Amino acid sequence: MPKEWASLGRSGGNITGVTSLSSVLIAKRLQLLKEMLPKVSRVAVLSDDTPNSRMSVRDAEAGARALNIAMFSVAGRNTAQLERAVGRARHEQAGALVVIGSPLMSSNGYASRIWR
Repeated sequence: MPKEWASLGRSGGNITGVTSLSSVLIAKRLQLLKEMLPKVSRVAVLSDDTPNSRMSVRDAEAGARALNIAMFSVAGRNTAQLERAVGRARHEQAGALVVIGSPLMSSNGYASRIWR
C-alpha cells in the first residue's frame, strides 16, 4: 500500500473532503442576471440531466423564487438533445438562458454557440 493511502482514515491535517459551492454560485448567477436584465421574468436553465446538474437545477429554482423569476429547466444528454432543449427554451419565450456547466456543455465549444 502506498504510504499516502495509509493516512486517509486519519488524515492528520490533510484535506480529505470535497465541497461544492454550486448552490451559492447558481443563485449568484441568477442575481447578476436580474441586475443586468431587470425586466427579465422568465428564465430557462439548461443542463445535461446528470445527478449533479439536477441538484444545481433545484438550487436554481430556489434562487429564482427568491428573485421572483419564473424558471423552467430544459435538458439533454447529447448535442442533438441539447439543441432541442434550446429550441424549447426559445419556443417558451425564455428571456434568458442559464447554462449549468459540465463536460458536455464544454465539449467542442457548445456552450458558447447555443444561443445564436
